[in-house]
Amino acid sequence: MSQEESSGKAGQGLREGKPRPGKERFSVERIAENIRRQVELGRKVERLACDQTAVREHLAEGAPRSRQQQRWLDRQLAEMAGRELRLRKRDDAYVAEVLRRKAPLEGIFNATGPTDVDELLHVMEADLKVLPLFAALSPPSTRVEPESGKTVQARFMYPPQVLGLVSMISRYMSVVGAPEVMEVVLTDPRYMSLLSFTLEEVEAGATRRSVGLTGKTRDGRSGKFEDAGEMGPVRNSGRSEEYRGALSSETVAGYEGALPPEALEATMNGLVRAVAQARLLPKKILGVLDSTGLESVPSCLGTGAVRKKVKVETKARRPRTVEVTIRGFKVWVLMDAETAIPLAIRFSTIEKPENECVREIVLQAKQNVEGYCTLVGLAVDRGFLDGDFLWWAKQEQGIDWVCPAKEGMLVTKEARDRVTEVLVRKKQGAESPLETAERLAGRSHVKLDGVSFFEAHVGLGREPLLLAGVDDLTCTEFYGEGGANSSRLNSKHFRPTPLHATVVLNWPDRPPEDRQDENDHDGEANGPVVLLSPIPEAASVRFQRYDQRSLIENRVNREAKEHHSLGTSLVRTMEGTRSATYFSLMALLLARVLEIRIEQAEAAADRRAERLGLRRYRRKVRIETRHKVMVYADGRMGLIKVWEFAKLAGYSFG
Repeated sequence: MSQEESSGKAGQGLREGKPRPGKERFSVERIAENIRRQVELGRKVERLACDQTAVREHLAEGAPRSRQQQRWLDRQLAEMAGRELRLRKRDDAYVAEVLRRKAPLEGIFNATGPTDVDELLHVMEADLKVLPLFAALSPPSTRVEPESGKTVQARFMYPPQVLGLVSMISRYMSVVGAPEVMEVVLTDPRYMSLLSFTLEEVEAGATRRSVGLTGKTRDGRSGKFEDAGEMGPVRNSGRSEEYRGALSSETVAGYEGALPPEALEATMNGLVRAVAQARLLPKKILGVLDSTGLESVPSCLGTGAVRKKVKVETKARRPRTVEVTIRGFKVWVLMDAETAIPLAIRFSTIEKPENECVREIVLQAKQNVEGYCTLVGLAVDRGFLDGDFLWWAKQEQGIDWVCPAKEGMLVTKEARDRVTEVLVRKKQGAESPLETAERLAGRSHVKLDGVSFFEAHVGLGREPLLLAGVDDLTCTEFYGEGGANSSRLNSKHFRPTPLHATVVLNWPDRPPEDRQDENDHDGEANGPVVLLSPIPEAASVRFQRYDQRSLIENRVNREAKEHHSLGTSLVRTMEGTRSATYFSLMALLLARVLEIRIEQAEAAADRRAERLGLRRYRRKVRIETRHKVMVYADGRMGLIKVWEFAKLAGYSFG
C-alpha cells in the first residue's frame, strides 16, 4: 500500500471517529521515553559513522599492518556489521531497485539534516530533569468571559507539557508567527512524534473539530463564528487539508495567552535552579543586569508608551532628531557573565524606569542559585545608578557592583579633577595629558595622591587603552540608605562613604552599547567616562568588570531577538507577549546548556564516540542530505535525491 493510500485511510479513520490512543501517551513519562529512544538511536548512528570513518582511514593508509593490527581491524569490522544490523541498514541500491519494480514501500520522509531539538529535549529530560516543570505550566482552570462577566470552565485538548514544549521548541528554532509555527513544528513528524503524536495525526490532524470553521472568524461582541469578509481575519487559513498538522497554531496561541505570570516565573526559576544543581555555573558569579525594550504594534492590548528621540533623514538627506512615541514592553535580565545564562528575569510595560524591580530580580537570582553558587559581583549601566539600591546591594547583599557615574554628578567632577591635577603637576615639556598618562603608566604600582595609571596595548598600530584609578572619592552624598534625598544628609554625624573610580582616559574599543546607554540616561559627556565601585581595586580590574556589561547586549538581548524570536508573540496582548518572552529566554537558557554540554563532550579525554565532533558531524550530514528523501522498504533505508526518486518512480523531465 502506498503512502498516500495509508495516509488517506488514516485520515478517514479520524473522520469516522475511530478510537485513538488515550491521552496517557502525552504524559511526561511517555514523552521522556520518546526522547531517550530517539536520542539513543541518533547517538548509535553517530558512533557507527565515526567508527566507520576511523576504520576507513586505517584501511586507506596502505601501510603494512601486523597481525595484531589486522585482527583489531577485523574485530572492528565485525562489530560494526553487528551494530549496523541492529539499526536499519542503509542500502541505496536495494531501495532504488524496489522503486524500479514499483514494490510496496514502508514509508517516505524528508531527509533534511537533523536538528539539535532531540538533543535539547534530552538535556531537559536526562540532564536537568525539568520536564515536570512544563507539566505544571498550566493555565487557570476557569476564565471570565469579557462580555458577560461569567466564570466558565477552561478547557484544553492537550496537556500543558505538550503545548509548553511546542512553544519552547518554536522559540528555540527561531520561528516567528503562527504560520511558521504550523509549517516548521506542528506539521513535522520529527518533532511531533517526540511529543507522542502519530504520523497519521500529524498528517490528518489529531481531531476534526476545526474543519467546519475554516474561512470563518469570531465576532468580537457575540463570540459566534461567522464568514470572514474579503479583508477580515480567516480562521485556520494557514492549515492545509492535505497536511493539517497535529494541532492548530491557534491552540498554542490560546495556551500562551492564558498562562498566568506566576506559573511562567516558577518555570523559569525552576530551570535556573536545575542548571545550578547540574554545576554548570561558576561558584562565584559575576552578574550583569540590563533591560531591553520590546516594541509592539499599536493594536497590541496592554502595552505601555514612552517618548524617545530618534535620528531620521529628511528629504535633503540631512539627519535630524525627532521625538516619537514607542509602544511596547520591557524585560529585565540578570545574566552570569561567564556562561551567558540568564539567572532571573522580570517583565513589564516599556515606560517603567530601569530601577523599577532591581531588588526583586537580584533576590530572585540569589535564591535560584542558593546552595550551589554565590552572586558576588554586579555590572550595571547608568539607568540603574540609584544610591539607595547600590548601598543595599553592597551592605546587605555583599555584592561588589560597578556602575558609570553620570555627567552632572559631583563625584564625576571630583574624579576627573583629581586626575587632571596629577597630570598637570607631572607634565614634562610640551607633553599632552595622554602622553603624560602613558609615561606615568610605566611606573606600575605607584600612586600619586591616590591616583594611579594603567596602560594596555590592544593591537599593533592602534591607540592604547589608558586608565586612571582614583581612591577615596568623598562627593558621594547620593550613596547610602535612602539615596540623595535621605534625611541622613542633615545629620551632624553624617560622613560620606568613600567610593573608588576608574577614569577611562582613552577607550579605543568602546562598545556602541555604552554610547547608547550614555545617550539614553545621561546626555552628551564633557569628559572621560568615570566608573564607580565600592571597593579599592586595580583600575584595570574595575574596567574589565564593567566591560563585561556589553556581553548581555550581544549574548542575550541581541541573540534572543535574532535567534529565539524575543519580541514576537502569537497573541497581541500583554499576557501573550509575556508568555512569548519567557519561552524565548527559556529557549536561550537551554541553548546555552546544550552548547556547554557539546563543548564538554568535544573536550573529553575519551573521544571514541565523537571523533568528528557533534557540530562538524551534523554539518556534514546536513550537506549530504540536502534535497534528498528517506525511503524505507523491507527493513532497509535509502537516501535518494528528489529528482532521482521521481525518475525511478517512472516520471521523466522535459
